[in-house]
Amino acid sequence: MSTFSRRRFVKTICAALAAAPIAPRLSRAAVASKEASAAGQGAEAAPFRLNYLLASSLYGSVHIRDVVPQVRKAGCDALDVWWPNWVPHRTQVDEMGLDAFAALLKQHGARLGATSPYKPGPFNLADELRAVAKLGGTLAICGSTKPAKDVKQAMKDFIERLKPQTAVAEEVGVDIGIENHGNALLWQPDSFRYFCELAASPRLKVSFAPYHLPQNPEELGGLLKEIGPKLAHIYLWQRPTKEQKAADPLAELPGRGGMDFTPILAALKAIGFKGWSEIFTHAHVHNGAMAATTDGVTQEVVTSRQYLESCLATL
Repeated sequence: MSTFSRRRFVKTICAALAAAPIAPRLSRAAVASKEASAAGQGAEAAPFRLNYLLASSLYGSVHIRDVVPQVRKAGCDALDVWWPNWVPHRTQVDEMGLDAFAALLKQHGARLGATSPYKPGPFNLADELRAVAKLGGTLAICGSTKPAKDVKQAMKDFIERLKPQTAVAEEVGVDIGIENHGNALLWQPDSFRYFCELAASPRLKVSFAPYHLPQNPEELGGLLKEIGPKLAHIYLWQRPTKEQKAADPLAELPGRGGMDFTPILAALKAIGFKGWSEIFTHAHVHNGAMAATTDGVTQEVVTSRQYLESCLATL
């Protein structure tokens, strides 16, 4: 859980804005120029939408074969298969075999979007990246490493150490999404700026977790705009107060806690975000799942998605 103050958050962002432009801003300018050109030629832009990723971890110990049919029922575009220690789903995929799992996805009109190999970690992703690519996925999500006093140098070292993994990611066409976890290298606002500045590979990106940052949606939106094209994935996930969590175990979900997600969605729209959006909570209400039944879990995802869509409708 983040412990830095809102004042420090704002100060850091302001400093980043005042600094020399970094690569993501230049990239956004190039994209904006192309979009303006297309508009000048009479092209009509498609309405902004979220690409929803269903987290298998929400279903706890339910077998992956019973999670796959929930993708379409939840109104999601694809599935994120989580690794142990959270749930056994990624292990179950290997037990089935990749070809059998691909057939299961096809049977239920679903697709793989991502896996979450937090357990093997960022320096052991080569085999997973190849498996994701074989299954038609586009992303592998994991954490960074421990925090450091000299964040910029530590980030430079981290990215250098990742080069064998990013080389495979570039080879197979799958992104690596590094999550900003509490008490990790990628966590506080300045670490995002260093990451975006130093991560030269187009396949090395950010997996954004609002839960681990100050719960101010306007400030979160500003940070998302800074990350820009380096954003691969976002957890639609909030950190409620202890009182909110006590009153509602699922208060981390969008629409259940106190956060207004509209500024966050506005920022995603502003940067033309086309990556994955994952409705999320770590709440374990029943056997590691967030509801007592599989259908109950799916309905909670549907309810949160409807809330998010109502926010999008105002933009």
